[in-house]
Amino acid sequence: MTWHAIAGGLALCYAFAISNTQHVTNGLQFVSPVLVVLMVHSLVLWQRGALRGAGPPSAALVALRRTVGTTVMLVVSMALAAAFAPMPADAANSVLSDILGVLSCLLVLVVVLAVTATLAFIVGYSIYWALRGGWAFAKRILGLDLPPGGTGLNDLGVLVASALAIGAASLEGVSDALTFAERDRVATTVAVRAPPAAVWSAIDKASSSALPLPLLLRTLPRPTHVIDGGSSLGSQRIVHFKGREGEGDLVLEVTSRRAGSITWSAVRDTTPMRRWAVPLDVTFTVESDGPEGGSRLAVSATYDRKLAPAWFFRPYMRAVWAQVVDVLARDKKERAELAVRP
Repeated sequence: MTWHAIAGGLALCYAFAISNTQHVTNGLQFVSPVLVVLMVHSLVLWQRGALRGAGPPSAALVALRRTVGTTVMLVVSMALAAAFAPMPADAANSVLSDILGVLSCLLVLVVVLAVTATLAFIVGYSIYWALRGGWAFAKRILGLDLPPGGTGLNDLGVLVASALAIGAASLEGVSDALTFAERDRVATTVAVRAPPAAVWSAIDKASSSALPLPLLLRTLPRPTHVIDGGSSLGSQRIVHFKGREGEGDLVLEVTSRRAGSITWSAVRDTTPMRRWAVPLDVTFTVESDGPEGGSRLAVSATYDRKLAPAWFFRPYMRAVWAQVVDVLARDKKERAELAVRP
């Protein structure tokens, strides 16, 4: 447990140092701290003789397994701390709020580290058995005079290969050439038991900041109030967000309004979320749905993801934004149906 604490503490210190550079949003911040944990556990095993052939037959896998254990311990610790901390919208604008903001960021960081460590263990496990099989093939099939086991070389090969894989993954986002596509779009469509006119009436009025949110959205800064400037071309809506990470305004302006659709574009964003994803626009499209007077409402949103690695943050961001458009669609649907209810 002592070495888990030391390895985890050194990894967080390293991550803190990276957070004060321009690499705070890329793989150097979210992936490379795993190398620190792996290095600590590998050095401990080397000092005890395990990596020199005097220890267990899979010392490299022991180091990788302990790396996973350290990162899981960090996740549990941060999750418990976050669970007992004030909810985002209740966080005071004080030193406590700054601490809570750091805690929220750390929770995301250690989750990525735990997933990375697990993937590194899987890669290392595969490489280990490939090397062990190759060693046995060279001895038995080719008849080469090799020392028994090859444990030390296998472990060294696994650790080097795992470290190189983690290091390569850490480079994502460091430069434009190493950055995957950031722009993404999510959309949803719902059937509304109300005529298009009633749906448009619901769209023309901003959603309430008190709208119930799913669990995932409740972990992020939440809207606390909305200034509704209407829905004509050029009109603006200002949504104020507040959370553990800080507070700010998202200003949306109607940049397109034609028959059947309306688009709000983000013209100013001072919210904490701008560091993670930049909203570009939200579009509502309404069309008649059959002879019974119903409608179909489609809601889509476009945004730029600002965090790497993409293999983690792209599905995470898509899940967040999918819930955002789902909440907006559900709100318009419920209000339109309520307006025509007998």
